[in-house]
Amino acid sequence: MDRYDFIAIDVETATSAKPRFICQIGLAYVLDGEIVKKESYLVQPPHNHIEYRNTMIHGIYESDTAQAPTLPQVWEKIGFDLRYNQLVAHNAKFDEAVIAENLFHFRIPNNLRSFICTYELLHLGLEDLCYAYQIAYTNHHDACFDAACCAQFYINYQQGLHPQFSRIPQQKKKSTYRVLTGDVLKQDLSQANPQNPFYNQKVVITGTFQRDRMELAEQIQQLGAKINTSISSRTNFVLKGEKAGPAKLKRIHELQSQGVPIQVVEEEKLMKVLEKWGE
Repeated sequence: MDRYDFIAIDVETATSAKPRFICQIGLAYVLDGEIVKKESYLVQPPHNHIEYRNTMIHGIYESDTAQAPTLPQVWEKIGFDLRYNQLVAHNAKFDEAVIAENLFHFRIPNNLRSFICTYELLHLGLEDLCYAYQIAYTNHHDACFDAACCAQFYINYQQGLHPQFSRIPQQKKKSTYRVLTGDVLKQDLSQANPQNPFYNQKVVITGTFQRDRMELAEQIQQLGAKINTSISSRTNFVLKGEKAGPAKLKRIHELQSQGVPIQVVEEEKLMKVLEKWGE
């Protein structure tokens, strides 16, 4: 067994309903205040089933995990180190809960320590912390990248290095903001393809985008979504643009911590979905 200062961990999931099966685990091992090793494991979920809405978040397809090991096989490699070292995660309540669900499903003893959460310590999302600490923000929702970012956040925290809020761009893109009102808030399933990920889903749009918000909302509505203006336990998707409302981000974190499977979709991934399903 190797002893580390701590191990940062991040997981990506294949499914939204509990148990939320893992399809990728990322680890960053820290010793003497430095990241000394990074590992990434693709994980084949039961029946190799990955919901498209989850693929939309992390970009992992069933073809990527078709030959991957199962969670019990991966756990044989990493479980011992995870058991005997402190674990750290960003939004740790999510990762800790998902791992517990998987271990319970596969009847693997859960001997892990309580996680340390860098979100609770630093009160900023991963992207903003990357800017604040001048970490290249290149591959969010890749589990290994997110784990490495989390590891650096906690190293900085332990060393007393505070986030520099002035480094966070106030407006990273040219965008327009329009309040969503009127017919766009009415659901219409008549012309929508039931196979698309937004069909009959409750969607909240927050922040600004490169394209007009109203046009974006209308396109999502045409896919059969019910556009809402506030986030609740019944929200399925939050489409997150720049300068997203702090109150909405806090509400997302609270609900996800309670096990509500809200999916947050950023603009780059959203555009790929609309290219496939939009008219």
